[in-house]
Amino acid sequence: MRIRVLISVIVLWSAAFGSAEAQTLRHRVAVKALENPANAEKSTIGNALTEILITELSRAGARHYELVDPGTVADALRGIDFNSSYWAENPLASQQLAGAHYVLAGKVSNFSFNEQKFREQVLVQGVIQFLDRYRQRVDVRVDFRLINLKTGQIALSESGSGSETRISTTSGALVWDQILAGGMFHASSKEGLDSLIGRATIQAVQAVVRKLNDLARVLPPPEAGPTAAEIELTALEKLEGKVLAQVGAETRILGVGKNHSLRVGDRLIVSGEQVIRDQRGQEVYRVRRQTGIVEIVDVDSAPDRSMARVVEVSEAGANIASVGREGDVLKVDMNRARELRQVLGSNSPSGKSEENPIDVEEKVREHIRRGDRFFEDKYFGQALDEYRKADALKPGTYEILSRIGAALLYLGDFYETEITAEQLLKRGDAVEFHVLHGHLLGQCIGSLRIQLGRLSFVPRGGDHGFVVPGSDVLIFTRDFNKTINREGLMLRIRKENKERRYDFVFLVFGEDEGGEENNRRLINLVLRMIRDYVKS
Repeated sequence: MRIRVLISVIVLWSAAFGSAEAQTLRHRVAVKALENPANAEKSTIGNALTEILITELSRAGARHYELVDPGTVADALRGIDFNSSYWAENPLASQQLAGAHYVLAGKVSNFSFNEQKFREQVLVQGVIQFLDRYRQRVDVRVDFRLINLKTGQIALSESGSGSETRISTTSGALVWDQILAGGMFHASSKEGLDSLIGRATIQAVQAVVRKLNDLARVLPPPEAGPTAAEIELTALEKLEGKVLAQVGAETRILGVGKNHSLRVGDRLIVSGEQVIRDQRGQEVYRVRRQTGIVEIVDVDSAPDRSMARVVEVSEAGANIASVGREGDVLKVDMNRARELRQVLGSNSPSGKSEENPIDVEEKVREHIRRGDRFFEDKYFGQALDEYRKADALKPGTYEILSRIGAALLYLGDFYETEITAEQLLKRGDAVEFHVLHGHLLGQCIGSLRIQLGRLSFVPRGGDHGFVVPGSDVLIFTRDFNKTINREGLMLRIRKENKERRYDFVFLVFGEDEGGEENNRRLINLVLRMIRDYVKS
């Protein structure tokens, strides 16, 4: 094991130093204002946390990320539908966001305050008094997504949480209600930073930035921005010019040139205007129609002029002289422009060859390995992404689906967790939960396994486990475990013709940041599974 750890350290240090020169480019990120929590839609909480996030990311994330000026992209970000295919179909569309590679978006998914009033006995000048005290707790959670503007796909999806507790001599309920009702929330001010709410908020935002930094390694290397050819093409696509003069039968002088990114060989579509008149000879309408195509032969004589020759006449029966009359409009032939600049290659295969099954299996194993590493590091969103990629290549295996279910559970997505669990249970597979079991000799850790018509507990050590059919599960309910001081699952089963009691506490959610509520939801989920699949 020590050799393995040493090798890992050497590899990590080598990778860090070997890539130092390559790390000159950073990911350009536009930050979209965070959505307000569901319980405070009219508040300023989302905007306040966004300001803190921008400040923290600029400071602590500067090694990996370069933030675009929020003021220059705020309007554009508000109008973007990130679920559309626009970004994937327009590779240069990120220029609307100051050349950003990614958009960081998200919501404040939990912003809660709990307060319990109690009376404390104190001695004041020799006299015992009972004073009001307030036990307060704030939980903040920010769910974020890093969206790749080139593909429109979610590159990272995680969350950051923070929680703070204290005992106060004054109630904080009024201040909290004002914040939720739309009052100004300034966690970045000195007063805000020192407050219970401010400290929990800073924790959550710092957790987001820490995860962004940790996961920067899974992002593709930053691009240097659009190439010179791409910049040229962007300019050419918008370019519109006019014919200045005809020289002989084929030659035309154009009012666009090198300054407009044109080069020899570029072709421009020529359109003339047809005037439509009424019976009295008065103009009533103008129609622009394509008359032909010209190709540039010289751009060196003047920077804003060029010389071209007619290479195509579009209208049947028309002659060359009708193409490119003085004042006719010019638009660049973009297909020709791309060919000239070699932006689109023609050597890509026209068909899609089938992948070697061995290669597919290796890709599946790699996605699972990556997912397991993320899971161990508690990056459950990234783990889920890798497991789903594996499932797309090799659908429906127990090995992958059980991992998907575990990642969903740790993310607190109980709806999708239940769907995945039912998919496994209906075909006879087991759904497994890590539990703490209290018994006469103490406590032990093991696995509670739910299957169709069967329930079992497998401890890591000892012989106090069980495997029983559904008919021998007599009672199953939620119960408060006084030994561990937490809600858990209580079972009464028939084992060896005797009724026995088993108490379990689930080892999934901690006590902070909504952990107790998630723990109750997990217990209810397990109770439904026992009712619907073990007892049915």
